[in-house]
Amino acid sequence: MRRTLLILLAVLFILPGMVFAEPAEQDGCTYTQTEDGVVVLTVPATERENAMLVPPKIGEYEVKFLDAASVPEKVTEVFLPAGVTLYNAEKLDHEVILYSYRDYDMIHTQDSIMYFYTDVEPGEYAITDAQRVLKGGESELLKQEYYEYPVAINGSRIHNCLMNKDYFKLYIGEGCKYYKLSDSEIGVCAYLGGGTKKIAIPEQIDGMTVVAVNSLDNDRVIWSAKVKQIDLPRTLKVLGNRAIFVKSLTTLKIPEGVEEIGSYAVNATKISQIRIPSTVARIGVNAFETGIRNLKLPETITKLPEQAFCNSKYGKIELPAKLTVIPAGMCRDAKMLSDIVIPPSVTEIRKNAFLNCIRLSRVTIPEGVAEIGEKAFGDCQKLSQVKLPASVQQIADNAFDGCSPKLIITAPEGSYAQQWAESKGIKVKVTK
Repeated sequence: MRRTLLILLAVLFILPGMVFAEPAEQDGCTYTQTEDGVVVLTVPATERENAMLVPPKIGEYEVKFLDAASVPEKVTEVFLPAGVTLYNAEKLDHEVILYSYRDYDMIHTQDSIMYFYTDVEPGEYAITDAQRVLKGGESELLKQEYYEYPVAINGSRIHNCLMNKDYFKLYIGEGCKYYKLSDSEIGVCAYLGGGTKKIAIPEQIDGMTVVAVNSLDNDRVIWSAKVKQIDLPRTLKVLGNRAIFVKSLTTLKIPEGVEEIGSYAVNATKISQIRIPSTVARIGVNAFETGIRNLKLPETITKLPEQAFCNSKYGKIELPAKLTVIPAGMCRDAKMLSDIVIPPSVTEIRKNAFLNCIRLSRVTIPEGVAEIGEKAFGDCQKLSQVKLPASVQQIADNAFDGCSPKLIITAPEGSYAQQWAESKGIKVKVTK
């Protein structure tokens, strides 16, 4: 029988007149009791620093509230048990997203927390509600998302993944360890063969289609010191986290149809070229730890994660044509980077985006960019030529701190960029 899981949205309100007991500690949490129930003050850290997971119970006590004043500034996502609400919302000093959940089992992955709900059957639907809470307690309801089992192929894509925990079992077949995503699709999480010069991941194992090659923990899926060739299945949709760690590999073909490439997906320093299929829509942090020096991303990628290419060895990066935001720390400490192609679709360059790119000497920021964040080009010691557009309306005071003392900014006459550069004592070349 089809059942529906409704996750109730956490309601924000303030409880006047509550009488608090002295704070206590249990199960790694700090809490206090009131006549209306337990108020959580702190919880154990998760593997993702920006996430906070509030337990439904502390010992024998059911949790009723989370004190907003105790939410650390680095936490931007808060997971509340169904029925738990936010107390002191007006004291929240930064923006957060609230999610509500029911009973769960959970595992940690490299990039996320995966939640496996215990009462969702294959083929059933579940609803998750979210609410954005702004500094000071003002809130807005976010769009409801309807997920059909399975909600995701790769845990790093959707961290509050809805799955039947009974399906999260590991199986062995065709020399691979795998997990079920549904009755017909599976993901390979470990290759058990070894010693051969060629590896072929089959398209089907035990009558089910292989759609993912993805690590479920910090271990690698394919690891070898001798393999020269890896054939990935044409059915693949996700080349996931830590999929390939093969130092001897010289070539790799990623099949057309792959939609996602995970974090640290390919570690193979002898590979100098990889074609990213036009079907790829998502890419993780440092997806390619290889000998590639020029990286070109397809326009199907519209969003990049923070620190996507931090510490990378790329000399040139061509960003996707439909990218709108250059995320924080995108190329931080990419010390080989000398050429960056920023598409005209970009409207914002966030903080530390190119911090300490010591070989970057010139940058053209296209018309359409409106904001340049803190230390976006900080400590780019050779950066001596920057062209800014008329569209820029906000530049952080330290956006170009630590650049070459010969830095010249080219800006349209009368523009905000011209006025900003002159106010910072930076030489300006004015254009009509």
